[in-house]
Amino acid sequence: MEKEKLLIVDHEDVFALCDAVDFKKYRAINFFENYEFSFEEGQSLRPNSFCNRRYPTPADLNEVVFKNCHFKSYVKVTTSNRNVTFEGCDFFEDVSLQNSRFTGKVRFRGCRFHKKTNFRNTKFEGLVDFWRTHFFQETIFYKTDFLKVAVFSAAIFEKNVLFTYSLINHLILFRGTVFRKGLDLSLAIIPGQIGAFDLRVSDFKSLKRKLNDDEFEDAVSKNGDIPIKNKRETLRLFKEQYEKTSNTVESIPFKVLEKKTLLVEQRINLYRLRKKDIKGKKEPWFRFLIEKWKSIFNIGILRLNWMSNYYGAAYVQGVLFTLLVGALFFYLSLLGTSKYEFAWNFDPNIVRSEIANYAYFLLPIHRFDYLGQEFCEKFELYNGFYLFDLLGRVFIGYGIYQTAQAFRKFK
Repeated sequence: MEKEKLLIVDHEDVFALCDAVDFKKYRAINFFENYEFSFEEGQSLRPNSFCNRRYPTPADLNEVVFKNCHFKSYVKVTTSNRNVTFEGCDFFEDVSLQNSRFTGKVRFRGCRFHKKTNFRNTKFEGLVDFWRTHFFQETIFYKTDFLKVAVFSAAIFEKNVLFTYSLINHLILFRGTVFRKGLDLSLAIIPGQIGAFDLRVSDFKSLKRKLNDDEFEDAVSKNGDIPIKNKRETLRLFKEQYEKTSNTVESIPFKVLEKKTLLVEQRINLYRLRKKDIKGKKEPWFRFLIEKWKSIFNIGILRLNWMSNYYGAAYVQGVLFTLLVGALFFYLSLLGTSKYEFAWNFDPNIVRSEIANYAYFLLPIHRFDYLGQEFCEKFELYNGFYLFDLLGRVFIGYGIYQTAQAFRKFK
């Protein structure tokens, strides 16, 4: 049975109630365990001001630790030059670290943020650790500075998490991090490195409509929505990160999601692009038609990529694609001869008699007289035969290439 928690309703109560001090390597640590904090409106959690009877001067204490505490009211954590640790704590109302600066290490380990968090303009000059921390609402790290190492190992984000204009100066680590919805790293400033291991990212929802500047800023800085271009860029970042470390296996899901997202983008450009969207450019009608045709061709290429090997991830799909397009163009080329004509009924005898020729047809370098000299002398070959034979060579060659690419996905 859980021990009843001691209630603290005023920040001044901390001085009278908190006497637990541990010593680790000559460091004095103020230790709060099993407390319930319910501060009145307007009060802040000020780690720099904590002291107790034994250490009456705040500067004597090096670290403040909160363990298994409940925070039932709004929490505002102010600037601190000490190490601050929250372990197994629940925050039932909004939490704000806005405009705060932390020169020591900050740890949220196994904590749960049930309401909104505010990291706007927060500066972490030392380690910041969110190991196994659970975020239940949209989380926006807006202009947050991570100057050293930022750890999100085994953290769980139930809704979108965005690093909008955040600085990743040294290293941000995602190991086994779970993103139930979306992730946006596209706007982060990353002179440092991204460490990604065993990530779980799905094909999350994104904003597909065209946004003006104000709508875009509101989406990424206030509402926690992710525009589709940001989604694609984030997927590309993780794909490249895995490829840099030669982790081809982990990069494949991100490559697939990136191409699927690009396909959706091209559809949006095709169906929602309007002439007024390209105002200010010379010959707007001509540019409008060019953009439309570019989208059509891009959609066709991406569709073929999806059908032929699932964006480089499925070699079996490549084999099936080659066999099926080969069968289609072989059939169409036979209709270009005087021997066969189109019919709705299926005749298995024709399949059995032509299976050997179909095998020859699957070789892109086959001769035009692969049906045999006798066949060519007895039956007439129309222009359609040569047309579909040529198209068949192109698509079969493409299918073979795509199959080989998928076989090399673990290179």
